[in-house]
Amino acid sequence: GGGLVSTAQDFARFAQMILNGGDLDGVRILEPETVALMRLNQLPPSFTVTTNGTANVLQPSQRPFPFALGMGYGLDVAVAVDPAASGAPVGAGTISWGGSAGTWFWIDPTNDLFFIGMIQRLGGVGSGLDATTRTLVYQALEKPEL
Repeated sequence: GGGLVSTAQDFARFAQMILNGGDLDGVRILEPETVALMRLNQLPPSFTVTTNGTANVLQPSQRPFPFALGMGYGLDVAVAVDPAASGAPVGAGTISWGGSAGTWFWIDPTNDLFFIGMIQRLGGVGSGLDATTRTLVYQALEKPEL
């Protein structure tokens, strides 16, 4: 998306709230059912986007996350429905999105972690930095559940 204005700290608090099932610092912000709906694919396979213009260039497993096989779309986020098919080293139910000026995040409830990347780069994270950070984070985990 475009137009997001935040600080890394506020974005981290938002991500932690989602990871906590809607609770932050003992305050209920979202109902657990709402967070569960965010993490649930809302689109049938025929509506799922599997390309951002790279279909004729890259194999499905090489397409940029979240435009890959095994991905669905929840409430305002991409959802890793089948991480193995997407080629992304994340847990099932991981939600993510990127912004037009270089922000990106993912929240992985399976591995109890989130990541936020914030750079200033028009065109989003097309440099592959999102994939690189995902790979490095999951390589650092002792026993990631993928």
